[in-house]
Amino acid sequence: MAINSYILFKGAKRLAIREEDMTVAKIGRIFQVTGDSLYLTDDSNMALFPEVTGYFSTLTLESRAHYEVHGDLEQSAAHNAPTCSSAFAFRRLASSTSSSSSSSPSPSNIRQGPIGKTFQRSVHFADVVDNRLTTSRTLVIRFTEAEATLQGISTKVKEALGTDDPITLTDSQGNKIMDSEGTRTSHYWKQNSRKIYALMDEDFQEFQSRRRSRTSRRVEDSIPVQQTLDQLQEITDNITRLSEVVKTTTTAALTTAALRPAMEGVSCLVCKDIMDRPVFATCCRSLVGCWACVEQWLLTSEHCLKCRAEAFSENIHETTGLSAVLLFFKTAEA
Repeated sequence: MAINSYILFKGAKRLAIREEDMTVAKIGRIFQVTGDSLYLTDDSNMALFPEVTGYFSTLTLESRAHYEVHGDLEQSAAHNAPTCSSAFAFRRLASSTSSSSSSSPSPSNIRQGPIGKTFQRSVHFADVVDNRLTTSRTLVIRFTEAEATLQGISTKVKEALGTDDPITLTDSQGNKIMDSEGTRTSHYWKQNSRKIYALMDEDFQEFQSRRRSRTSRRVEDSIPVQQTLDQLQEITDNITRLSEVVKTTTTAALTTAALRPAMEGVSCLVCKDIMDRPVFATCCRSLVGCWACVEQWLLTSEHCLKCRAEAFSENIHETTGLSAVLLFFKTAEA
């Protein structure tokens, strides 16, 4: 059976460590760092911390992968360094000490039974800036299957923040994560591709209040716009029906004078010709000119061509479906 091993390194020192040797005591002795400050990072710079038993859980490690060792250097490292130039090597205890060592618990005796699987993920602590969630810092938390609940993750985040104040967890859209059957499993929480944000409760309440206010304003603003669009559709339908009448009435002889009132309604207010790509203005609810003429007008003015209302560029829409009618009027004018 293949033996799992892991490549650990710190500075120029790089060693392959077997699974049973992945303990705080051995790794600290090899790399001369204190056990209480020892932790590892993987290729994605994710921090890995030891279990309370003093072992690194190999369930979260990948065999033959590289992990960097971090921690504070031992103060006595220089005093304990061997005077000879021989390389580091493990040494077995003398047989005379075997009887005494058998009475003290060894690492293999400490690690009784399987260690519960642990997971880790990133949680983004956010501030609300311009009604958007902006990450101020990223927390890396570790949790077990039993802790993979909304309350368990919230507790872990508060411990990482060092606060007892209530917090709210949300998804990437700012929607509050609710306690449900789906959020009571590690499958939901262990996926780092699913962004999770943490906000202080008072910040979340303010964020939700601003969001509701903004949504309400959008609904109110959409009402007159919809009314205008309905009227525009009615105008378009009437002109389309006129076009059909023109097509079917082949015996009627209309003079330019008789068509003049209708032609003025589709004449550009800038160039005075029959409109090309007519533009409809919602401020005065009228056809005002050719698209090209309106674009030239906007280079020097922000007022409506007809009613002189401001913010003209925000109130214009190109009108389609009038090609046959405009062609008829251009022919009659010629």
